[in-house]
Amino acid sequence: MLQPAVIIAKDQIRDSREGREAGRILLDANALDEATWPRRVPSDPGLLVVRSGFSPDPTDLQPLWLAGPRGEWARFAAHVQNLCATAGQTPVVWPCLGDVLSDAPSLLTFLRGAPAWRFVVEPLALLTPDMHRNAPEHLDRLAELLFGHHACAGVVVGAGGPVSSLAALGKVLARAQSPIWVRDGEQAMLKDL
Repeated sequence: MLQPAVIIAKDQIRDSREGREAGRILLDANALDEATWPRRVPSDPGLLVVRSGFSPDPTDLQPLWLAGPRGEWARFAAHVQNLCATAGQTPVVWPCLGDVLSDAPSLLTFLRGAPAWRFVVEPLALLTPDMHRNAPEHLDRLAELLFGHHACAGVVVGAGGPVSSLAALGKVLARAQSPIWVRDGEQAMLKDL
């Protein structure tokens, strides 16, 4: 059975073996809404996880990979990186379908210009409903591109998506050279992978 290295509990990241806090997730910070940008972060060593920018208005269908949102993400990323450098933390991005960084190519492009950053990847959260039909193929590609990447802080295993996609994820997790992250309360699902 896969063992999680990190447990996600709301906005906290805990080391599952030692029980200590390993970092924080800024749930409300949004690169596309400057009013939500953090002004300071705790001075604790660890990971500081943010999403890459999501539409504050769910009815707004503007693609977020366009130049405007990407520019806002770049400003936000520089701001967060500066805060982390001052506080002794490591900035980590968590890409998600529909965000500014929403797939492996956009994530890798960002990382090439931002060597201080790390990332976590939640493979099932990057698949569109149509992609779930061919989940094994898409998950293989994600695993090949991201799971062994030097900046990968972890692979998040979530309960989202069809059972067939979860089974396909279980097969590619064997290649994960990065820690497995799981949400608190979902640890039992790992026994089925």
